[in-house]
Amino acid sequence: GQVWEQVPYNPQLHQADVNDIAEGELVFVRFVGYKNGSRILCPAKVSRTRPFN
Repeated sequence: GQVWEQVPYNPQLHQADVNDIAEGELVFVRFVGYKNGSRILCPAKVSRTRPFN
């Protein structure tokens, strides 16, 4: 996703800022991740809230 896009949390693709986010919960992308084909090089960093809410 793009920065500040809201997406369903996927622990295989995302790194959450807290430990209690459930798979499928809507989160905001804070920093994009990177992958090479199907290999995750750096997971996207996600958060429940936007910092300027």
